[in-house]
Amino acid sequence: RARAFARSAAAEMHAGFPALRDECSMHVGLRIRLDVRSEALQREVRRLGELFAEGLARFGGPWLAGDRFGIADAMYAPVASRFRTYGIGLEGAAAEYLGRLFEHPAVQEWIRGGIRETAREPGHEEDCFREDRTVLEELHGDVGSLPVQISLQLGTAAPSFPPVAHVGAGQGRCGLQIPSFLIIHTLSSREIQPAKMACDYAFVKEHTPEGFEFPAHRLQCLSDSSRIPLVLVACGSFSPITYLHLRMFSMARDHARNEGFEVVAGYLSPVSDGYSKKGLAPARHRIEMCKLAAENTSKWLAVDPWEAESPTYIPTARVLDHFDYEINEVMGGVECPDGSRKRARVVLLAGLDLIQTMSTPGVWGERDLDHILGHHGVFALERTGTEIDSALTNLKQWEQNIYIIQQVVANDISSTKVRLLLKRHLSIDYLIPDDVINYIYEHNHRDFDLSSDSKGKDKASTAWLVRELERTMLSCNTTPRNLA
Repeated sequence: RARAFARSAAAEMHAGFPALRDECSMHVGLRIRLDVRSEALQREVRRLGELFAEGLARFGGPWLAGDRFGIADAMYAPVASRFRTYGIGLEGAAAEYLGRLFEHPAVQEWIRGGIRETAREPGHEEDCFREDRTVLEELHGDVGSLPVQISLQLGTAAPSFPPVAHVGAGQGRCGLQIPSFLIIHTLSSREIQPAKMACDYAFVKEHTPEGFEFPAHRLQCLSDSSRIPLVLVACGSFSPITYLHLRMFSMARDHARNEGFEVVAGYLSPVSDGYSKKGLAPARHRIEMCKLAAENTSKWLAVDPWEAESPTYIPTARVLDHFDYEINEVMGGVECPDGSRKRARVVLLAGLDLIQTMSTPGVWGERDLDHILGHHGVFALERTGTEIDSALTNLKQWEQNIYIIQQVVANDISSTKVRLLLKRHLSIDYLIPDDVINYIYEHNHRDFDLSSDSKGKDKASTAWLVRELERTMLSCNTTPRNLA
Protein backbone atom coordinates (compact mmCIF):
# COMPACT_ATOMS: atom_id res chain seq x y z
CA ARG A 1 0.00 0.00 0.00
CA ALA A 2 2.81 2.43 0.81
CA ARG A 3 4.48 1.70 -2.52
CA ALA A 4 1.19 2.19 -4.39
CA PHE A 5 0.60 5.52 -2.63
CA ALA A 6 4.15 6.67 -3.39
CA ARG A 7 3.74 5.82 -7.08
CA SER A 8 0.35 7.51 -7.24
CA ALA A 9 1.65 10.65 -5.51
CA ALA A 10 4.70 10.77 -7.79
CA ALA A 11 2.49 10.44 -10.86
CA GLU A 12 0.27 13.28 -9.65
CA MET A 13 3.30 15.50 -9.15
CA HIS A 14 4.70 14.53 -12.56
CA ALA A 15 1.55 15.43 -14.48
CA GLY A 16 -0.30 17.88 -12.23
CA PHE A 17 -0.07 21.26 -10.51
CA PRO A 18 0.14 23.43 -13.68
CA ALA A 19 -0.66 26.69 -11.84
CA LEU A 20 2.18 26.14 -9.38
CA ARG A 21 4.59 25.52 -12.27
CA ASP A 22 3.37 28.49 -14.30
CA GLU A 23 3.12 31.04 -11.50
CA CYS A 24 6.00 29.93 -9.26
CA SER A 25 9.12 29.23 -11.28
CA MET A 26 11.87 27.67 -9.18
CA HIS A 27 15.14 29.50 -8.60
CA VAL A 28 18.11 28.92 -6.34
CA GLY A 29 18.94 31.73 -3.95
CA LEU A 30 15.96 34.05 -4.28
CA ARG A 31 13.03 34.94 -2.06
CA ILE A 32 10.17 36.27 -4.14
CA ARG A 33 6.92 37.89 -3.08
CA LEU A 34 3.87 37.05 -5.20
CA ASP A 35 1.65 40.12 -5.48
CA VAL A 36 -1.12 37.99 -7.01
CA ARG A 37 -2.14 34.41 -6.15
CA SER A 38 -4.70 32.97 -8.54
CA GLU A 39 -7.57 30.81 -7.36
CA ALA A 40 -6.07 27.90 -9.31
CA LEU A 41 -2.80 28.27 -7.43
CA GLN A 42 -4.59 28.39 -4.09
CA ARG A 43 -6.51 25.21 -4.96
CA GLU A 44 -3.29 23.40 -5.83
CA VAL A 45 -1.63 24.54 -2.60
CA ARG A 46 -4.59 23.17 -0.64
CA ARG A 47 -4.37 19.89 -2.57
CA LEU A 48 -0.68 19.54 -1.76
CA GLY A 49 -1.37 20.12 1.91
CA GLU A 50 -4.05 17.41 1.82
CA LEU A 51 -1.77 14.97 -0.02
CA PHE A 52 1.10 15.44 2.44
CA ALA A 53 -1.23 15.10 5.42
CA GLU A 54 -2.79 11.93 3.96
CA GLY A 55 0.53 10.15 3.44
CA LEU A 56 1.77 11.05 6.91
CA ALA A 57 -1.48 9.92 8.55
CA ARG A 58 -1.79 6.63 6.62
CA PHE A 59 1.78 5.43 7.01
CA GLY A 60 2.86 7.03 10.27
CA GLY A 61 5.59 9.33 8.90
CA PRO A 62 7.97 10.96 9.17
CA TRP A 63 8.04 10.63 5.34
CA LEU A 64 5.20 10.41 2.85
CA ALA A 65 5.21 6.62 2.60
CA GLY A 66 6.50 5.65 6.01
CA ASP A 67 9.73 5.74 7.99
CA ARG A 68 12.13 5.93 5.00
CA PHE A 69 12.91 8.85 2.71
CA GLY A 70 11.71 7.55 -0.66
CA ILE A 71 10.82 8.32 -4.26
CA ALA A 72 7.73 10.36 -3.38
CA ASP A 73 9.76 12.62 -1.09
CA ALA A 74 12.42 13.10 -3.75
CA MET A 75 9.81 13.90 -6.39
CA TYR A 76 8.16 16.51 -4.17
CA ALA A 77 11.40 18.29 -3.21
CA PRO A 78 11.18 20.59 -6.29
CA VAL A 79 7.55 21.32 -5.46
CA ALA A 80 8.38 22.09 -1.84
CA SER A 81 11.18 24.43 -2.90
CA ARG A 82 8.63 26.69 -4.55
CA PHE A 83 6.87 27.07 -1.21
CA ARG A 84 10.07 28.41 0.32
CA THR A 85 10.86 30.66 -2.64
CA TYR A 86 7.48 32.35 -2.74
CA GLY A 87 6.58 32.30 0.95
CA ILE A 88 3.66 29.91 0.52
CA GLY A 89 2.74 28.32 3.82
CA LEU A 90 1.09 25.07 4.85
CA GLU A 91 -0.34 24.12 8.23
CA GLY A 92 -0.02 21.36 10.78
CA ALA A 93 1.64 18.07 9.86
CA ALA A 94 2.16 19.21 6.24
CA ALA A 95 4.18 22.22 7.38
CA GLU A 96 6.29 20.06 9.69
CA TYR A 97 6.92 17.66 6.81
CA LEU A 98 8.27 20.49 4.64
CA GLY A 99 10.65 21.44 7.44
CA ARG A 100 11.98 17.86 7.64
CA LEU A 101 12.31 17.69 3.87
CA PHE A 102 14.59 20.72 3.74
CA GLU A 103 16.67 19.42 6.63
CA HIS A 104 17.34 16.09 4.92
CA PRO A 105 21.06 15.80 3.98
CA ALA A 106 20.30 14.63 0.43
CA VAL A 107 18.05 17.63 -0.26
CA GLN A 108 20.63 20.00 1.18
CA GLU A 109 23.32 18.41 -0.99
CA TRP A 110 21.05 18.92 -4.00
CA ILE A 111 20.62 22.62 -3.10
CA ARG A 112 24.36 23.12 -2.75
CA GLY A 113 24.85 21.56 -6.16
CA GLY A 114 22.37 24.01 -7.62
CA ILE A 115 24.26 26.97 -6.19
CA ARG A 116 27.58 25.70 -7.58
CA GLU A 117 26.13 25.16 -11.07
CA THR A 118 27.26 27.80 -13.59
CA ALA A 119 24.90 26.94 -16.48
CA ARG A 120 22.36 29.65 -17.36
CA GLU A 121 18.70 29.53 -18.38
CA PRO A 122 17.81 33.18 -19.15
CA GLY A 123 14.18 32.34 -19.90
CA HIS A 124 13.68 30.89 -16.45
CA GLU A 125 15.45 33.81 -14.80
CA GLU A 126 13.30 36.38 -16.58
CA ASP A 127 10.18 34.62 -15.37
CA CYS A 128 11.13 35.46 -11.78
CA PHE A 129 10.94 39.18 -12.54
CA ARG A 130 7.42 39.42 -13.93
CA GLU A 131 5.32 42.45 -12.98
CA ASP A 132 3.22 40.52 -10.47
CA ARG A 133 6.15 39.63 -8.21
CA THR A 134 8.94 41.29 -6.25
CA VAL A 135 12.40 39.88 -5.50
CA LEU A 136 12.84 40.37 -1.76
CA GLU A 137 16.19 38.79 -1.05
CA GLU A 138 19.18 37.06 -2.61
CA LEU A 139 20.65 34.26 -0.52
CA HIS A 140 24.30 33.58 -1.16
CA GLY A 141 27.53 32.86 0.65
CA ASP A 142 29.89 29.98 1.35
CA VAL A 143 28.08 26.93 0.03
CA GLY A 144 30.28 24.56 1.96
CA SER A 145 29.17 25.97 5.32
CA LEU A 146 25.55 26.72 4.46
CA PRO A 147 23.43 26.41 7.63
CA VAL A 148 20.56 23.95 7.71
CA GLN A 149 17.91 26.56 8.55
CA ILE A 150 18.68 28.93 5.67
CA SER A 151 15.90 29.20 3.08
CA LEU A 152 17.17 28.16 -0.34
CA GLN A 153 15.34 27.51 -3.59
CA LEU A 154 15.92 25.25 -6.57
CA GLY A 155 16.20 25.90 -10.31
CA THR A 156 13.12 25.96 -12.52
CA ALA A 157 11.64 22.61 -13.42
CA ALA A 158 10.24 21.85 -16.86
CA PRO A 159 6.56 20.80 -17.12
CA SER A 160 7.66 17.15 -17.41
CA PHE A 161 10.92 15.41 -16.67
CA PRO A 162 12.49 11.98 -16.17
CA PRO A 163 12.03 10.17 -12.88
CA VAL A 164 14.33 11.02 -9.99
CA ALA A 165 16.14 7.97 -8.70
CA HIS A 166 16.21 7.08 -5.02
CA VAL A 167 19.64 5.66 -4.21
CA GLY A 168 20.66 4.38 -0.77
CA ALA A 169 23.92 5.91 0.39
CA GLY A 170 24.55 4.12 3.67
CA GLN A 171 24.83 5.48 7.22
CA GLY A 172 21.24 6.71 7.15
CA ARG A 173 21.76 8.96 4.12
CA CYS A 174 20.17 8.88 0.70
CA GLY A 175 21.56 10.14 -2.59
CA LEU A 176 19.52 11.98 -5.21
CA GLN A 177 20.23 11.63 -8.91
CA ILE A 178 18.89 14.96 -10.25
CA PRO A 179 18.31 15.76 -13.94
CA SER A 180 20.78 18.50 -14.90
CA PHE A 181 18.16 20.90 -16.25
CA LEU A 182 16.61 21.19 -12.78
CA ILE A 183 19.61 23.16 -11.56
CA ILE A 184 19.79 26.92 -12.12
CA HIS A 185 22.52 29.04 -10.57
CA THR A 186 21.83 32.03 -8.37
CA LEU A 187 21.76 35.50 -9.89
CA SER A 188 24.64 37.78 -9.06
CA SER A 189 23.85 40.82 -6.94
CA ARG A 190 24.43 43.07 -9.95
CA GLU A 191 21.42 41.47 -11.63
CA ILE A 192 19.07 42.27 -8.74
CA GLN A 193 18.92 46.06 -8.69
CA PRO A 194 17.84 47.73 -6.63
CA ALA A 195 18.54 45.18 -3.90
CA LYS A 196 15.63 44.74 -1.51
CA MET A 197 15.83 43.47 2.03
CA ALA A 198 13.18 41.08 3.26
CA CYS A 199 10.91 42.13 6.10
CA ASP A 200 12.23 41.32 9.56
CA TYR A 201 9.37 39.11 10.70
CA ALA A 202 11.52 37.65 13.48
CA PHE A 203 11.79 41.10 15.11
CA VAL A 204 8.05 41.64 14.67
CA LYS A 205 7.15 38.34 16.33
CA GLU A 206 9.59 38.93 19.18
CA HIS A 207 8.04 42.35 19.92
CA THR A 208 4.41 41.29 19.57
CA PRO A 209 2.85 40.55 22.97
CA GLU A 210 0.81 37.41 23.46
CA GLY A 211 -2.84 38.00 22.73
CA PHE A 212 -2.26 41.03 20.49
CA GLU A 213 -5.07 41.51 17.96
CA PHE A 214 -4.32 43.44 14.81
CA PRO A 215 -7.05 46.03 14.03
CA ALA A 216 -8.23 44.66 10.68
CA HIS A 217 -11.81 45.91 10.95
CA ARG A 218 -11.17 48.81 8.56
CA LEU A 219 -9.22 46.78 5.98
CA GLN A 220 -11.35 46.84 2.83
CA CYS A 221 -11.66 44.30 0.02
CA LEU A 222 -10.08 45.19 -3.29
CA SER A 223 -12.74 46.39 -5.72
CA ASP A 224 -10.57 46.36 -8.87
CA SER A 225 -8.35 43.28 -9.16
CA SER A 226 -6.20 44.98 -11.81
CA ARG A 227 -4.90 47.44 -9.20
CA ILE A 228 -2.30 46.93 -6.48
CA PRO A 229 -3.80 47.07 -2.96
CA LEU A 230 -2.10 49.79 -0.94
CA VAL A 231 -1.93 50.26 2.83
CA LEU A 232 -0.92 53.73 4.04
CA VAL A 233 0.88 53.88 7.40
CA ALA A 234 1.52 57.21 9.14
CA CYS A 235 4.01 57.05 12.00
CA GLY A 236 4.39 59.98 14.37
CA SER A 237 3.78 61.50 17.78
CA PHE A 238 0.18 62.65 17.16
CA SER A 239 0.35 64.74 20.32
CA PRO A 240 -2.34 65.68 19.52
CA ILE A 241 -3.61 64.48 16.14
CA THR A 242 -4.74 67.29 13.80
CA TYR A 243 -6.96 67.60 10.76
CA LEU A 244 -3.85 67.77 8.57
CA HIS A 245 -2.86 64.28 9.74
CA LEU A 246 -6.25 63.03 8.58
CA ARG A 247 -6.21 65.12 5.43
CA MET A 248 -2.90 63.51 4.43
CA PHE A 249 -4.63 60.16 4.02
CA SER A 250 -7.31 61.54 1.70
CA MET A 251 -4.76 63.35 -0.48
CA ALA A 252 -2.58 60.22 -0.62
CA ARG A 253 -5.57 58.12 -1.66
CA ASP A 254 -6.35 60.52 -4.51
CA HIS A 255 -2.71 60.43 -5.65
CA ALA A 256 -2.49 56.65 -5.38
CA ARG A 257 -5.46 56.21 -7.70
CA ASN A 258 -3.44 57.86 -10.49
CA GLU A 259 -0.48 55.54 -9.87
CA GLY A 260 -2.35 52.25 -10.38
CA PHE A 261 -2.99 51.59 -6.68
CA GLU A 262 -6.17 51.12 -4.70
CA VAL A 263 -5.96 52.18 -1.07
CA VAL A 264 -7.59 49.51 1.09
CA ALA A 265 -6.73 50.96 4.51
CA GLY A 266 -4.96 53.76 6.30
CA TYR A 267 -3.33 53.30 9.71
CA LEU A 268 -2.12 55.70 12.37
CA SER A 269 0.77 54.27 14.38
CA PRO A 270 1.65 56.53 17.33
CA VAL A 271 5.22 56.35 18.56
CA SER A 272 5.91 54.67 21.90
CA ASP A 273 6.73 56.50 25.12
CA GLY A 274 10.25 55.16 24.66
CA TYR A 275 10.78 57.91 22.07
CA SER A 276 11.10 60.39 24.99
CA LYS A 277 10.23 63.50 23.00
CA LYS A 278 9.43 66.83 24.65
CA GLY A 279 5.72 67.59 24.48
CA LEU A 280 4.81 63.92 24.05
CA ALA A 281 1.61 62.94 25.84
CA PRO A 282 1.54 59.40 27.27
CA ALA A 283 0.85 56.70 24.70
CA ARG A 284 -2.53 55.76 26.18
CA HIS A 285 -3.81 59.31 25.58
CA ARG A 286 -2.41 59.54 22.06
CA ILE A 287 -3.88 56.16 21.12
CA GLU A 288 -7.30 57.23 22.39
CA MET A 289 -7.16 60.62 20.63
CA CYS A 290 -6.17 58.96 17.36
CA LYS A 291 -9.01 56.46 17.72
CA LEU A 292 -11.51 59.25 18.32
CA ALA A 293 -10.26 61.08 15.24
CA ALA A 294 -10.00 58.09 12.90
CA GLU A 295 -12.99 56.02 13.92
CA ASN A 296 -15.41 58.94 13.97
CA THR A 297 -14.36 60.69 10.76
CA SER A 298 -13.85 57.90 8.22
CA LYS A 299 -14.68 54.33 7.25
CA TRP A 300 -11.20 53.24 6.22
CA LEU A 301 -8.83 54.73 8.82
CA ALA A 302 -7.79 52.87 11.95
CA VAL A 303 -5.27 53.06 14.79
CA ASP A 304 -2.77 50.30 15.47
CA PRO A 305 -1.43 50.40 19.07
CA TRP A 306 1.39 47.87 18.45
CA GLU A 307 4.15 50.49 18.26
CA ALA A 308 2.72 52.83 20.89
CA GLU A 309 2.30 50.08 23.50
CA SER A 310 5.88 48.87 23.14
CA PRO A 311 8.00 49.68 26.20
CA THR A 312 10.90 50.56 23.90
CA TYR A 313 11.26 52.64 20.77
CA ILE A 314 10.48 50.74 17.54
CA PRO A 315 12.30 51.88 14.36
CA THR A 316 10.04 52.96 11.49
CA ALA A 317 11.35 50.19 9.24
CA ARG A 318 10.22 47.54 11.72
CA VAL A 319 6.82 49.21 12.14
CA LEU A 320 6.23 48.84 8.39
CA ASP A 321 7.38 45.22 8.62
CA HIS A 322 4.79 44.67 11.35
CA PHE A 323 1.99 45.78 9.02
CA ASP A 324 3.39 43.64 6.20
CA TYR A 325 3.50 40.63 8.49
CA GLU A 326 -0.03 41.04 9.87
CA ILE A 327 -1.71 41.77 6.52
CA ASN A 328 0.28 39.67 4.07
CA GLU A 329 1.51 36.77 6.16
CA VAL A 330 -1.07 36.26 8.90
CA MET A 331 -4.11 37.27 6.82
CA GLY A 332 -2.72 36.11 3.45
CA GLY A 333 -3.20 39.49 1.79
CA VAL A 334 -6.27 41.47 0.75
CA GLU A 335 -9.42 39.81 -0.56
CA CYS A 336 -10.15 40.27 -4.28
CA PRO A 337 -13.57 40.32 -6.02
CA ASP A 338 -13.19 36.66 -7.07
CA GLY A 339 -12.45 35.50 -3.53
CA SER A 340 -8.69 35.10 -4.05
CA ARG A 341 -6.22 37.08 -1.96
CA LYS A 342 -3.58 39.51 -3.16
CA ARG A 343 -0.54 40.80 -1.30
CA ALA A 344 -0.84 44.43 -0.29
CA ARG A 345 1.93 46.95 -0.59
CA VAL A 346 2.64 48.72 2.70
CA VAL A 347 4.02 52.26 2.37
CA LEU A 348 4.97 55.05 4.74
CA LEU A 349 2.85 58.21 4.66
CA ALA A 350 4.73 61.27 5.84
CA GLY A 351 5.40 64.95 5.28
CA LEU A 352 8.12 66.09 2.92
CA ASP A 353 9.98 67.52 5.92
CA LEU A 354 10.53 63.96 7.17
CA ILE A 355 11.83 62.96 3.74
CA GLN A 356 14.28 65.84 3.94
CA THR A 357 15.75 64.31 7.11
CA MET A 358 16.23 61.08 5.15
CA SER A 359 18.31 63.03 2.66
CA THR A 360 20.53 64.36 5.45
CA PRO A 361 23.58 62.11 5.98
CA GLY A 362 23.81 60.48 9.39
CA VAL A 363 20.22 61.07 10.52
CA TRP A 364 18.86 57.69 9.41
CA GLY A 365 20.63 54.34 9.44
CA GLU A 366 21.61 53.32 5.92
CA ARG A 367 20.10 49.86 6.28
CA ASP A 368 16.76 51.18 7.58
CA LEU A 369 16.68 53.88 4.91
CA ASP A 370 17.20 51.32 2.15
CA HIS A 371 14.50 49.11 3.61
CA ILE A 372 11.92 51.90 3.98
CA LEU A 373 12.50 53.47 0.57
CA GLY A 374 13.72 50.44 -1.37
CA HIS A 375 11.34 47.77 -0.10
CA HIS A 376 8.25 49.63 1.11
CA GLY A 377 8.20 53.11 -0.42
CA VAL A 378 6.81 56.42 0.79
CA PHE A 379 4.02 58.86 -0.05
CA ALA A 380 5.27 62.31 0.95
CA LEU A 381 3.08 65.39 1.35
CA GLU A 382 4.42 68.81 0.44
CA ARG A 383 5.03 70.93 3.53
CA THR A 384 5.42 74.68 3.79
CA GLY A 385 9.08 75.68 3.86
CA THR A 386 10.43 72.42 2.42
CA GLU A 387 11.80 72.40 -1.13
CA ILE A 388 11.17 69.19 -3.07
CA ASP A 389 14.54 69.19 -4.87
CA SER A 390 16.37 69.76 -1.60
CA ALA A 391 14.46 66.99 0.16
CA LEU A 392 15.28 64.47 -2.57
CA THR A 393 18.93 65.43 -3.03
CA ASN A 394 20.50 62.19 -1.79
CA LEU A 395 17.58 59.85 -2.48
CA LYS A 396 17.83 59.47 -6.27
CA GLN A 397 18.41 55.72 -6.13
CA TRP A 398 14.95 55.27 -4.57
CA GLU A 399 13.06 57.94 -6.49
CA GLN A 400 10.83 55.33 -8.19
CA ASN A 401 9.44 54.49 -4.73
CA ILE A 402 8.92 58.09 -3.55
CA TYR A 403 5.56 59.62 -4.46
CA ILE A 404 5.23 63.38 -3.92
CA ILE A 405 1.72 64.61 -3.06
CA GLN A 406 1.00 68.23 -3.90
CA GLN A 407 -1.15 70.31 -1.57
CA VAL A 408 -3.72 72.10 -3.69
CA VAL A 409 -5.02 73.88 -0.59
CA ALA A 410 -2.19 74.94 1.71
CA ASN A 411 -2.41 73.67 5.28
CA ASP A 412 0.51 73.97 7.69
CA ILE A 413 -1.16 73.18 10.99
CA SER A 414 0.96 71.03 13.29
CA SER A 415 0.74 69.41 16.71
CA THR A 416 3.41 71.83 17.94
CA LYS A 417 1.24 74.84 17.05
CA VAL A 418 -1.78 73.25 18.70
CA ARG A 419 0.17 72.71 21.91
CA LEU A 420 1.34 76.34 21.86
CA LEU A 421 -2.25 77.51 21.47
CA LEU A 422 -3.28 75.34 24.39
CA LYS A 423 -0.44 76.63 26.52
CA ARG A 424 -1.56 80.22 25.85
CA HIS A 425 -5.23 79.34 26.48
CA LEU A 426 -6.20 80.09 22.88
CA SER A 427 -8.84 78.30 20.88
CA ILE A 428 -8.02 75.15 18.94
CA ASP A 429 -11.45 74.88 17.34
CA TYR A 430 -11.45 73.62 13.71
CA LEU A 431 -7.78 72.60 13.95
CA ILE A 432 -8.38 69.19 15.47
CA PRO A 433 -11.57 67.04 15.65
CA ASP A 434 -14.13 68.06 18.27
CA ASP A 435 -13.99 64.64 19.92
CA VAL A 436 -10.26 65.10 20.47
CA ILE A 437 -10.80 68.61 21.84
CA ASN A 438 -13.38 67.27 24.28
CA TYR A 439 -11.00 64.51 25.33
CA ILE A 440 -8.33 67.09 26.15
CA TYR A 441 -10.82 69.21 28.13
CA GLU A 442 -12.12 66.19 30.02
CA HIS A 443 -8.63 65.28 31.15
CA ASN A 444 -7.89 68.92 31.97
CA HIS A 445 -4.36 68.56 30.58
CA ARG A 446 -3.51 65.85 33.10
CA ASP A 447 -0.39 64.01 31.91
CA PHE A 448 -0.09 66.40 28.95
CA ASP A 449 3.27 68.13 28.60
CA LEU A 450 2.47 71.50 27.00
CA SER A 451 5.93 72.92 27.45
CA SER A 452 7.78 74.13 24.39
CA ASP A 453 9.65 71.60 22.28
CA SER A 454 12.39 74.13 21.62
CA LYS A 455 15.36 75.19 23.68
CA GLY A 456 18.70 76.85 23.12
CA LYS A 457 19.14 77.83 19.48
CA ASP A 458 15.46 77.15 18.71
CA LYS A 459 14.05 79.68 21.20
CA ALA A 460 13.94 82.45 18.61
CA SER A 461 11.89 80.38 16.18
CA THR A 462 9.48 79.45 19.01
CA ALA A 463 9.01 83.11 19.89
CA TRP A 464 8.31 83.87 16.23
CA LEU A 465 5.74 81.08 16.11
CA VAL A 466 3.98 82.41 19.21
CA ARG A 467 3.83 85.91 17.70
CA GLU A 468 2.40 84.51 14.47
CA LEU A 469 -0.26 82.62 16.39
CA GLU A 470 -1.17 85.72 18.39
CA ARG A 471 -1.45 87.83 15.25
CA THR A 472 -3.58 85.18 13.55
CA MET A 473 -5.98 84.92 16.46
CA LEU A 474 -6.31 88.70 16.86
CA SER A 475 -6.92 89.23 13.16
CA CYS A 476 -9.63 86.57 13.20
CA ASN A 477 -11.13 88.03 16.43
CA THR A 478 -11.18 84.53 17.86
CA THR A 479 -12.45 84.02 21.40
CA PRO A 480 -10.53 81.30 23.23
CA ARG A 481 -12.51 78.49 24.78
CA ASN A 482 -12.19 78.36 28.56
CA LEU A 483 -9.68 75.66 29.42
CA ALA A 484 -9.99 75.98 33.18
